[in-house]
Amino acid sequence: MPTFAEYVPVVAGTVTAGTRRAYGSYWNRIVEHWGDRRLDEPTPTEIRQLMVYLKSRVVAAAAAAPPSTWSAPCAACTGTPKTTA
Repeated sequence: MPTFAEYVPVVAGTVTAGTRRAYGSYWNRIVEHWGDRRLDEPTPTEIRQLMVYLKSRVVAAAAAAPPSTWSAPCAACTGTPKTTA
């Protein structure tokens, strides 16, 4: 049975670039945490625990990020006619 570190590159090599962009960061995290484990080793409980852990890291990173400076363009900037009621 292959390990995650052995198998993830095989999977990544068979999918489209868009799929790699969508799932690559998740695959990297799995390899980071379970790279030396065989694919059949993690239990459902361990999978849930890793999912909860990774979600908490994403939430913490988002909370630590500086606020966005982007705002929706105003109607005058986009040439959108103003509606009157």
